[in-house]
Amino acid sequence: MLCMATPPPMTGQSIAGKWLIDDLIKREQPFTLINFRKNNFKQGFSSSSERLKEILDIFLKILRERRSCSRVYYVISQSLAGNIRDLVFLWLLRNKNISVHLHGGGIYETVFKRSALLRVLNRYVLSKVDRVIVLGESLKTCFSDMGIDDSLVLIENGVDDIFLEAKNANTKYHDTRKLKWLFLSNMIPGKGHWEFLAAIEMLEEGARSKIEFTFVGDFENLIEKEKFMKKLLSLGSSVRYLGVLYGAEKLKVLEESHVFCLPTYYAYEGQPISILEAYASGCVVVTTKHNGIVDIFKPGLNGYQVEKESVTNLLEVIQEISSSDKELLLKISLYNQQVGRSQFSKKKYLDRLYGVIMNDSASST
Repeated sequence: MLCMATPPPMTGQSIAGKWLIDDLIKREQPFTLINFRKNNFKQGFSSSSERLKEILDIFLKILRERRSCSRVYYVISQSLAGNIRDLVFLWLLRNKNISVHLHGGGIYETVFKRSALLRVLNRYVLSKVDRVIVLGESLKTCFSDMGIDDSLVLIENGVDDIFLEAKNANTKYHDTRKLKWLFLSNMIPGKGHWEFLAAIEMLEEGARSKIEFTFVGDFENLIEKEKFMKKLLSLGSSVRYLGVLYGAEKLKVLEESHVFCLPTYYAYEGQPISILEAYASGCVVVTTKHNGIVDIFKPGLNGYQVEKESVTNLLEVIQEISSSDKELLLKISLYNQQVGRSQFSKKKYLDRLYGVIMNDSASST
């Protein structure tokens, strides 16, 4: 039984869920899907009658299907309301071979730290599951006081095969008269898109004209999109928004970009697949010291680290990169591309995940 979300909307978590389904079909492994899909990016409680009905339907489906399954793969929520749901559903599925997966890095701050009662209940319920999967070594601390250290399993994210076929990073450095910066993520609170846009606005017009800034991603709602676009369009032709891109179109914009920027402080952030896609596509990465990013990003080696929620620091880094030796940027790009291709393939991720779910391996080493 798979208890998880699939697209839409497109998030790192739902993309990984789709990968797993495709992989199980390829392996001719039968499964039942309990789809936690939501029609928006919001975390937490929704009082809409439609959402409450969806949760009730999921509850009833688990009751019907639990007798016929022996293994459960369960992606847990990081919101208070979602965690309460998970506790109920995991209790219904007790005595099964359960693999719980945390596709994020904020559950300690958003749940365990905020509610002593939920911390105690999670400690009890998680002690009954067979393994808990995290995306990076640092994210094991999310469960540091849960008493499940021996059950923790490390499986790093991967990137889709199309990004492993990206053009060599050398290609994009044939012309560096205009450095190309890319923000690629869902534009929801905490992802840093507003701070990045504010830093661009603070650039002198002459400096801004020598750089091309591109934003790609979906918005939480139309109001937020309109506000963002109004500001973006006031900054001139060097700043553009391309909407939501997938597949070859997404690869193309990454292949053309010199610098990938994700100044995130998103509470639920885990290990962004977009950073790994940027590596495989040969981009210099600008990001923050936040949650699971610390496991995959080293300042100076993979790019530049910025302070969370700091527009002035972002501006300083934009200026620093603009005046940097392009050979240094190329060196970082080539290194990232090698790392992305060798360490973060989708196949490695899925082979490891399949082995853990099927109980072939429960070791985090």
